[in-house]
Amino acid sequence: MVEVDAGSLRNKHIDEVKRIKKRLKMRSWGEHPQYSFFDFSQLLRRTPFLRYQSNALISKFPLKDIKHHYFSKGFKDVLIEASIYCPEKVTLLLAHLPLKQEARDAQLKEIINIVKNIHNPIILMGDFNTFRGLEELSELMASTSLKDSVPLDEEDKIYTYPVWHPNRRLDYILVSKDIKVKKFRVLKAEFSDHLPLLVDFKVRK
Repeated sequence: MVEVDAGSLRNKHIDEVKRIKKRLKMRSWGEHPQYSFFDFSQLLRRTPFLRYQSNALISKFPLKDIKHHYFSKGFKDVLIEASIYCPEKVTLLLAHLPLKQEARDAQLKEIINIVKNIHNPIILMGDFNTFRGLEELSELMASTSLKDSVPLDEEDKIYTYPVWHPNRRLDYILVSKDIKVKKFRVLKAEFSDHLPLLVDFKVRK
């Protein structure tokens, strides 16, 4: 989950991460404010609507080795890393890249280094704000084993933003070569300004 309300006044102080986890009967979760505690982000975290915006992973499998990577540029500067065993080890990476092109490019270069240091199946997902499309991820995909989870015949069903008239693809799930995608769908669930993604996968043996 990206930019989820974790208990603001506008949401009656309800933490949506905990509520969704409970409703789905998930056993494990990892959450972090999408703005770090450093520099200009300290001011953003104190504003009424931004201070409770979080990114989160929830899972029916225990989340292990949870880490937070802080990028050098951009105030949306936290990438969550966690591993699950289902039963093979899979590392999950959740990102929310910034709106500014320069900061987004810098963060993608740092993600390349993070991915290269992981030696098991990987799923990288999130709101990448790729206003120039998939070409923005070309260096990431060429430099790592990550590939697009969308089948080639699904090109007309990949738009996720805005929810009222989807015409942009800003949200992605990229997988390593160890992951076989069995199904990819953009869900018609209009509770955000982005449509959610569903991927059914298995780990190649």
